[in-house]
Amino acid sequence: MRGIASLGIAALLSACAAAPSAYYSLSAPTPTLAPSAVPAASGRAAADFGLRVEAVGIPAEVDRPQLVVRREAADAGVALLNGSLWAAPLSDQLRAVLAARISRALGVPDVSVMAAPQGLQLREVAVQVTRFDLVYGQYAGLEANWTESRPRQAMRLCHAALRVPVAAGVPALVEGQREAVGLLAQMIAAHMDSSVAVPHDPAILSNRCT
Repeated sequence: MRGIASLGIAALLSACAAAPSAYYSLSAPTPTLAPSAVPAASGRAAADFGLRVEAVGIPAEVDRPQLVVRREAADAGVALLNGSLWAAPLSDQLRAVLAARISRALGVPDVSVMAAPQGLQLREVAVQVTRFDLVYGQYAGLEANWTESRPRQAMRLCHAALRVPVAAGVPALVEGQREAVGLLAQMIAAHMDSSVAVPHDPAILSNRCT
């Protein structure tokens, strides 16, 4: 497996010198649904709070335009794919995707990057990504801690770990992280509102709050 992964990454690195750069986004295309097909999240007639997701913290080693890829999970070395770049800063992408997916699951407005209407209560989520792994031909790994602040209630600390199997190739790695981030958003929403379904997926290794 190590030899196959090494050959795959070596081919990518050599291709980077000749091919134009490819850009990747963690945002998945939004499905088009008829109004009657859109469920009323959490059974609310109207939103009674707004969601604000703070800037997402990420490990310094992946805070760069290039995708950072490992050959093996235990390999200390990483490869920077100069021909495979994030379409926007990774932290900004994570914040945007998490805010969009959590607010959609809860059926509440996302006011992460705008002023909230006067009188609208806010529930704020702070996320710190502690691992963002792209292991070529094996898996996309994501670990994160998050807290939720709401008026007159104690703050909770939660943790999740995910590992999504992927095929060889950069698009497969990005799609694996898209799936992991989507599952993380669903877990956060489920902890915020018990009427939101808790995801049950073999990619979820840990999902707990204290």
